[in-house]
Amino acid sequence: GVNADGPAERVETLYFADGAPYAYEDRWLWLPGAPGFEADDLSAQSPNEWLVQYAPFSHGTLTYSAEPVSEQAAGYLGCAAGTPVMVLDRCTFGPDHPVTAVRVMHAPGHRVRLEI
Repeated sequence: GVNADGPAERVETLYFADGAPYAYEDRWLWLPGAPGFEADDLSAQSPNEWLVQYAPFSHGTLTYSAEPVSEQAAGYLGCAAGTPVMVLDRCTFGPDHPVTAVRVMHAPGHRVRLEI
């Protein structure tokens, strides 16, 4: 839903829990959907926290899967390339425009629990 030559920014983030890699995030932001993002300092908060605070969304999609991890992501997550990992693909949209597309790959052993 975005123009190929439109203003976008890619952000890669590695999250840690108890000193070990927890998740690797590969995110594309459509800058018109997140005004001010490119000028802000993200040293104190993650891109996701910034977006929740400054670029609210109206709808989106979530897709969970298990996939063999790429060589690059395996290096970040501390596992062998090809190891099955949980992956979350999420796209969020404002009322009139896309905001972000993100792929989060979780370190082996990660699980998600939903209560309904």
